[in-house]
Amino acid sequence: VFRSVHNLHALLEEKNLMIYDQ
Repeated sequence: VFRSVHNLHALLEEKNLMIYDQ
């Protein structure tokens, strides 16, 4: 479960970086 949460958090951070890039 912890790994899933960590992966989800990483995906959210990547999304935020993409949004900031635009």
